[in-house]
Amino acid sequence: MSSWKRSWLVVVLAVALVGTLGIVAGCGGGETTTTAGGGGSTETTAPATGDLAEDQTLVININTEPPSLDPNLASDTTSVKVINNIFEGLVHIDYQGNPFPGAAEKWEVSDDGLTYTFYLRGTDKWTNGDPVTSQDFKDSWLRILDPATAADYAYQLYFIKGAEEFNSGKGKAEDVAIDATDPNKLVVTLKAPTPWFVPMMSHQAFFPIPKKVVDQFGDKWTEPGNIVTKALTPSRPGTTTPTSC
Repeated sequence: MSSWKRSWLVVVLAVALVGTLGIVAGCGGGETTTTAGGGGSTETTAPATGDLAEDQTLVININTEPPSLDPNLASDTTSVKVINNIFEGLVHIDYQGNPFPGAAEKWEVSDDGLTYTFYLRGTDKWTNGDPVTSQDFKDSWLRILDPATAADYAYQLYFIKGAEEFNSGKGKAEDVAIDATDPNKLVVTLKAPTPWFVPMMSHQAFFPIPKKVVDQFGDKWTEPGNIVTKALTPSRPGTTTPTSC
């Protein structure tokens, strides 16, 4: 083989090696080693060690400043990208579109399809140490429905009995069929059967809020130094957490 052909072959192999290492590093799932011999090549994948980097800071490029970090008010994709990382709804959605436990460890639907009962674990906390309760969800849902909030996504909750009437100024907050009497159980009654109601809980319009903090700081409750969020919970056995590679 001539010298110039050997040089180009070295370049091609180097580029291929860099690309392979880039894919492995991006996935972070393990270590792939390829060895070549007279009979061909053998590829082996070593299991991930499970060791965590000392710096656990996650950096995400969102290109622009999010207009709002308020789950009740945000309606743009930039804001939602951040909100989905600092708040958690009752459920998550996997890549097949199936709901799996979020803040609610399980849920039940009545035989007539009108009453949904979500069971919270009772161990989740806000970042200020306060427990996350069913009342936090009720407070959020009533706030987004309150005509004074003027939330763009209030209509998402119109499936709930009394919600549309309250949002339109024709009903009262106490008539919205959300029961948070038990701090670890949220009971919601709908106007009509809505099979897709559970997956909807992954939308930020249904996320909880720390009402005490909102009442204290008003429109500035999401400012640095004021904001209190709900950290995401780790995946539980029997659930599938979406991952990408």
